[in-house]
Amino acid sequence: MGLLTDPSSSNKLIDMLISKYRLLSWVSYLFGFLGLFIMVHPEYSAKTYFSENALLPGLVHGEILAEGEAKRIYNELQEEKNQYSNSVPFPYIEAKFKQAGLEVYRHNFTLHYPLSDKIPSFKGQNIYAILRASRASSTESLVMSVPYRHTYSYDGGTQGSLALLITMASFFRKKNFWAKDIIFLVTENEQLGMQAWLEAYHKTSCGVKGTLDHGELPARAGAIQAAINLEISGEHVTHLNIKTEGLNGQLPNLDLVNLVNRLCLREDVRQMFQGYE
Repeated sequence: MGLLTDPSSSNKLIDMLISKYRLLSWVSYLFGFLGLFIMVHPEYSAKTYFSENALLPGLVHGEILAEGEAKRIYNELQEEKNQYSNSVPFPYIEAKFKQAGLEVYRHNFTLHYPLSDKIPSFKGQNIYAILRASRASSTESLVMSVPYRHTYSYDGGTQGSLALLITMASFFRKKNFWAKDIIFLVTENEQLGMQAWLEAYHKTSCGVKGTLDHGELPARAGAIQAAINLEISGEHVTHLNIKTEGLNGQLPNLDLVNLVNRLCLREDVRQMFQGYE
């Protein structure tokens, strides 16, 4: 091949590049800087998309038409609220989950105040139901949770969230295409109840040792892959605010976020993200 090529031409090209390296460097930096602005332009940036085709809401028919049932459960929760003014209506929630044919369990935990021994320990309770996947072997699961709050709470009551959770649990039980277990969780004292349940689920503890006794869970499902926390403070919804949290700073499953986005567009509900519209 050396007989067919002229080595002097390649040497001239290399010498020219070396002599113009400063100019070429600045030109490269300039193109790279301009490329950053081009990438964020709507015409060149990729829109949100679904990695899991099973979550595409535009390819399926909406089957959950249970507005009447959700409304009825909401009204019943308003009556239960008057009876359980300072506690969670666990008997009512347990009865509803059992009527849907789910496995229902209660979880007890205790908080010991670390700053004073004179303050009595606080005992709390959570309730959860498990829908076992009929086509899988309980290796993975999803969590749908509601922190129970009364209407006099600063953030408002969550009876609407609980009514929606019970309605979805009843509807999900009638379907047999689930590939993951689904856990329906109702927590007491919001973050405290959730932390105790998660510590008991994973059999671990965090924080000051001996402060939170997470107790034991009578039953578990598969490894938790994702969780959706529902907080609806009123009967009429005008906006839907999505707050995403990932493990150790990572992003959560964006397919679920995109699913909520598409459903909001389809149902004509205004959407917010992290408090911004």
